[in-house]
Amino acid sequence: PSAPPQAVSVVTLGTNNST
Repeated sequence: PSAPPQAVSVVTLGTNNST
């Protein structure tokens, strides 16, 4: 979407760290 890749990076990092 319009959201920047930085925001997605934080989400992916958080989910990846949770696993």
